[in-house]
Amino acid sequence: MISAKRFRPTAGLCSLIALGCAGGPSAVEVPEVDPVAAGAEAIKTYDGNGDAALGPDELAKCPGMVVKLAAYDADKNGSVEQAEIAARLGELYKHSPGATQLNCAVTYRGRPLAGAEVVFEPEAYLGEEIQAARGVTDAAGVAAMGIPPEFLPEHLHRLKALHYGTFKVRVTHPTIALPARYNTATELGYETESGNPNVQFVLADKYPRLRGGSVTMPVGIVLRRVTPRRSRGLQSTLCELCEAWRRWR
Repeated sequence: MISAKRFRPTAGLCSLIALGCAGGPSAVEVPEVDPVAAGAEAIKTYDGNGDAALGPDELAKCPGMVVKLAAYDADKNGSVEQAEIAARLGELYKHSPGATQLNCAVTYRGRPLAGAEVVFEPEAYLGEEIQAARGVTDAAGVAAMGIPPEFLPEHLHRLKALHYGTFKVRVTHPTIALPARYNTATELGYETESGNPNVQFVLADKYPRLRGGSVTMPVGIVLRRVTPRRSRGLQSTLCELCEAWRRWR
């Protein structure tokens, strides 16, 4: 799993805005998301073993949840239950946000990736009102993410904005065959972070290595096998993986 990370804003990047909070005629229509129903649907969708919780293997299929695991896993037991999902989504949507601006930076092999198409695909359990957002990276490797203009007021059709939500992120390129783990079998995820208008994805051909030389695999798929000391728990393993990635790149 290669997760999203924050990066320092640079000149020219748009600041985060909350559209729809004012409630006036110019506001973006606020999508309706029922946190309780969404939590139940998330469990129904991803709970493969029927234990009413999402463990590491199951969470790997929902990378947007993984990148905010600390916010979901309230009891720190390494799995996420329906009530925890509902609580997290209740927090995310408590101010009835309409949309926000987001600049997505993509690097590949250590350099900005220009001309890439980036798609933020909302998790289906959020309902039908959260729209997918798309963008194409510029020469600096940055894409302004935007939902279809028909979901914005007419006078804001030129504005790039996306709904609040939890997303799978897919990155493709017209001339570069990026690894499937960034698109068709994506491990990239994002969840709206209020106050941060930027996200960066660092793409590479190979996974980094953990201490001892073990090749890392997608988080969740083999999470229990990346370290022999399983009792250290999910959070400790994630910290080790993040540190390995930092050193590797």
